[in-house]
Amino acid sequence: MFGIGLWVISLGFVVFAMGGLWVMTTHASLSVPPAPSDLTATAPFATQVDLGWVSNSTDHLGFKIYRKPTSESTWPPLENYLAHLGATVTSFMDTSVSPNTSYDYQVRAYNLLGPSAPSNTVTVTTPSNAGTDTTPPVIVTHPSLSSVTSSGGVISWAVNEAAFGAVEYGLSASLGSMTSFSSIATTAHSVTLSGLSPGTLYYWRVKTCDPFGNCARYPDIASSPLSFTTLSDGGMNDGSIPQAPSNLAATLQNNNSDLRLTWQDNSNNEDEFKIYRRPQGGTWQWISKVGGGITSFTEFGFANHFPAGTYEFKIQACNAAGCSGDSNIYPIFVQAQAASDDITPPSLVSGPTVSNVGSSSATISWSVNEPAFARVYYGTSNALGNIATSLQSTLSETQTVSLTALSSGVTYWYRIKSCDAAGNCFQSSDLYSFTTLAGTGSATISGTVRDSNGSPVANIVVAAGDTQIRYETITNASGTYQLIVAAGTWNVGVKTQREGYFNPPIQNVTVAAGAQRTGLDFQFQSDTTGVTITGTVRLFGESVPAFVWAREGLNRFKDTQTDSMGNFSLILLPNLQWYIGAGAYRNGVCYKAAPIAVTPQAGTTVTLDLVSISCPEKQEQQHDVQQDYETNLTDGTNVTAPVGAFGTSGTVTVTVAPDTTAPDTQDSSVIGIAYRIEARKSDGSLVQALSESLHLSLPYTDEALAARGISAQNLQMAFFDETQKRWARIAEAALDETAKRMRADVTHLTRFALVSAADTVAPSSPTGVRVVSAGSGALNIRWVNPGSDFHHAKLYRSTVQGQLGDLILDNFPGNAWRDAGLQNGIRYYYNVKAIDPAGNISTVDLQTSGVASATIEGGLTEGDLIRGPDGIKVYIVNGNGFKRHIFNPAVFGMYQHFKWGGIKSVSQDVLDSFITSDIYRSLNDYKVYSLLEVNEAQGLAQKQWFDITAQQFIARFYQWEQVFIVNDQERDYYQEGTPIQ
Repeated sequence: MFGIGLWVISLGFVVFAMGGLWVMTTHASLSVPPAPSDLTATAPFATQVDLGWVSNSTDHLGFKIYRKPTSESTWPPLENYLAHLGATVTSFMDTSVSPNTSYDYQVRAYNLLGPSAPSNTVTVTTPSNAGTDTTPPVIVTHPSLSSVTSSGGVISWAVNEAAFGAVEYGLSASLGSMTSFSSIATTAHSVTLSGLSPGTLYYWRVKTCDPFGNCARYPDIASSPLSFTTLSDGGMNDGSIPQAPSNLAATLQNNNSDLRLTWQDNSNNEDEFKIYRRPQGGTWQWISKVGGGITSFTEFGFANHFPAGTYEFKIQACNAAGCSGDSNIYPIFVQAQAASDDITPPSLVSGPTVSNVGSSSATISWSVNEPAFARVYYGTSNALGNIATSLQSTLSETQTVSLTALSSGVTYWYRIKSCDAAGNCFQSSDLYSFTTLAGTGSATISGTVRDSNGSPVANIVVAAGDTQIRYETITNASGTYQLIVAAGTWNVGVKTQREGYFNPPIQNVTVAAGAQRTGLDFQFQSDTTGVTITGTVRLFGESVPAFVWAREGLNRFKDTQTDSMGNFSLILLPNLQWYIGAGAYRNGVCYKAAPIAVTPQAGTTVTLDLVSISCPEKQEQQHDVQQDYETNLTDGTNVTAPVGAFGTSGTVTVTVAPDTTAPDTQDSSVIGIAYRIEARKSDGSLVQALSESLHLSLPYTDEALAARGISAQNLQMAFFDETQKRWARIAEAALDETAKRMRADVTHLTRFALVSAADTVAPSSPTGVRVVSAGSGALNIRWVNPGSDFHHAKLYRSTVQGQLGDLILDNFPGNAWRDAGLQNGIRYYYNVKAIDPAGNISTVDLQTSGVASATIEGGLTEGDLIRGPDGIKVYIVNGNGFKRHIFNPAVFGMYQHFKWGGIKSVSQDVLDSFITSDIYRSLNDYKVYSLLEVNEAQGLAQKQWFDITAQQFIARFYQWEQVFIVNDQERDYYQEGTPIQ
C-alpha cells in the first residue's frame, strides 16, 4: 500500500494529495474528485455574498466557484469560473455582486484529471442598496481584548455608525478564519472568540461593514494584525489552586516617589495576582490585582501620599479554585515626599519659532502655560535622532533652547518638549524644520508647488540632489520653497507622493556660486490623466493576496493591496516605463516578486510571481515601560530602548517584524528586507512618539550588496514616511563595515530599512548562449548569467529570425532550461534577457538558434556514461538532455551494465550541453529524491525527499524529464536527509 503523497502515473497525469512527491509507473486508482456538498449562501450586504460548503475529497487540488444570474438558464463554461481556491478552503466571500440581484452558485472540486460534478445549487438575493452611502465605518474606540481564557477571549470596539461586526483571526498573520457577522447593526461591538487552543498565539483584526456593504478593517490589510496568547490550561481543568509566587522584591524609583514590585510566577494556571500591603506589623490590605502571567506592579506616587515608615508587601496567585499561599513578605522603608496632586502637563501657548539661524547654530523658542523645563529633539531628517540638551535646569514659561555644531546649508527637523516640576510632560506631535545658512560657494533654488488646478500646496517635500548628496525642504502655507545648495548641477523634484496625483517630472538645474534660481515651479498631475492596468499575484501558480507597488524614474510611485484572490489594479501614466513588484508575508514566510518593467497602455495586464526570501521570525513581547527593552532577531537585527522610552507607566506590546510590504520607491531601493517596529498600549492604540531614543542596528550581507552591484558605502538607513510615501534617510546613521551593519537612534516607530539609490541602470546581458538537441521535440538552452546586479532571467522563443518572440520562461534564477513540445525539423530562435533586482532588463538582443530533432547532443544515447576533459567526474545521461553525476565509484558495483571501459570521453561543450540533475527515484519505490553531495572525497551524500506538491515542484522550475531511475541498492546507499519543503 502506497503512502499518501504526490504521484506521477504512467499516463503522465499528476495528482495532489497530502504529503511529498512520489512517482508511479503503474496505474493508480485515480479519478475525478467527488462533488462538494451542503453549499450554503447568505447575503449580509448589498454587495457581498458569503458561501460555505463541505469537502468530500482527499485528492483534489482545490475548488472553483461558479456564478450566474438566476435569470439566466445556462451556466458559464468550465473555464470561466468566478474564483479558484486552495484545497483546504471551504468558504468564499463574493464582493463583486450588485444590490437587489438574485444569483445562483455552484462549487466544483478539481485535480489534474479535471473538475468534479457540481455541488448543489444555491440561490441568494442581495439586499437593496437604497442609499448612496459609499463611506465605510470609522473606528472611534480602538479594539480591546478582555476576558482571555485558555480557549478564547472577548474583543470589543466601536464605530461611528450602525454596522455589522466580525473578527478575522488565525494562527498566523494571514489569519484564515472569521466569526459570523453580528445579526444587528450597532455602533458598539463585542465578539467572543471560542474554541481556541490553550497557550497559543492568535492573530486578529476586526471588520465592520455598514448596511450598504462599505467595510473597514482595523488594523487595515496593509498593516500587521493584532495578537494575543490564550492562557495555558496546565492544571486549570483539574480544579487545582495555583502555586504561591516567590522572590518578591520592592524598589523605589523616580526620585524615590514610585514603588515597584517584582516577583516570580510559579504556576501556569492563575487568572490573576492579588497584591497586599500593610504598615510593618499592621493589618494586611488588598490594594490591587494584575492579570495572570504578569510579574510586576508599580504604585505611582506612593511616597507622596503615605507617611514615612516601613511597609510590607505580599502576593497571592488566584484562579476559580481559590488563591495560593502567600509569597515571601518584603519590607521596604519609604521616606515621605511632598505631596503633589498635579497630573496635568503643560500646554503650548505660542511657537515654536526659530531665530539666530547661522551656518552652524540656531535658537528655538516657545511658551507654555506654566513653569517648565525645556528640551528639543532634532536631526537632519524627520526621524530626528539627536537630543539637543537634557531638560533645562531652570523652570520657566518661556522655553528657549540653543542648537550648536550644526552643518551649514542643511535642513534640520525638530520636536519640542516641556515638563513641569511634577514630571508631567508635553511633547509636540508636529515636526518643524529650518535650514542653516550655507557657507561660501552656495546658491539658492526657489519656486512654488501647485495642485493640478493651479492652487499652491503646503507641506510638500522638495529635494535637490545627485547620487551622493541630497538637500531637502518643505513648502510653506503659500506653496513656496527655498533650497540652499552648493554650486553645481542638481536634479530637483517633488518627493511627496499625494493620493490621486502623479508627481511632476524632475528638473535638472545648474547654479553657480552666489546664484539665486527662482521660479522653479512644480505642478501635480491628476490621476485622471493615467490609464488603468490590472494584474494578479501568484505563489506556486495559485493567486494570493499581496502588497503591490510601482515606481517610475526617480519621482513617481504608486501602491495598492490586492483583493483576497490576488487581483489588483493601478492607475499609471502611459508611455513611460514603470517597475512593478509585490511582497507578502504568509504563515511566517516572507515572499517577494521581483520587479518587472511595464510600459502601461489601457488594458495592460501583468502577472507577478512570488518567491520565498530569507527573513527572520517576528519578535513580539509585552514590555514593562519602566524596564530597559532589548530584542534580537535571528538575522542579527538588534533593537534597544532605555527605561521610559515607551511611556511613564504600564505595559506595551512591542513588535519587531520583517515587512515585505515595504516598497522600492521612486528614488530608493530596499536592500534585503524592511522591519516594522511598533508598540501598542493596553487599549490597542499605538505609541506615536518615544520619550527617549530607541537604538536600531540593522545588518547587511555581502551577497545582498553584490546582487545590487553596490558597496557598503552606498547604503543608507531610512524610515518609510507613510504620509509622504517615500523612504526618508536617517542622516545620523553610522556604518560599521567590520560588523556589517548600520546603527541609528530614532524617536518614533514605523518601518525601517537599509536602502540605496534607486537602480535605473540595465544589467549586463547573458553570454555564451548555446542551443542543442535534447531528445525528440526538445532543445536545451544554456547561458552564463551576469556575475553581479542579477536577479533572474527571461527566455524568449521565436520561429522567425530577428523577432523577440514569446516569453516562455520568467523569474528563472538558473542558467539552463529544456524547452519541450517543439516540432522536429523546425529551427527555433532564442533570446535570453537578464533582470536585475530593481527590475531593469538587459538591452543586448543576440539570438541563438537550434533545430529540434529525435537525437541528443554528441551522438549519445540514453544510459551512456560520459566524462569531460577533466577525466574525473563520471555522468550518466538520459534521452531528455539531462546528466546525473555518479557520486561514488561504489555505485559502479551496484549495476552490472556499468563498465569502466564503457565510459565515453566528450568535449566540454558536449558535457555542458546536458543539464545536470540530482533528482532520482528507485525503480521499485515511488518517492522522488534530490541527492545532496556532502563530501565527495569521503563518499558522503544525503537523499532529500521532495515533501512538496506538484504545483510547487513545477513552480520551482523542476522538470519531470530530469527524474532519473536508480535501483534499490543505490537508493539505500545514501543517508536520509532533511526533506525539501
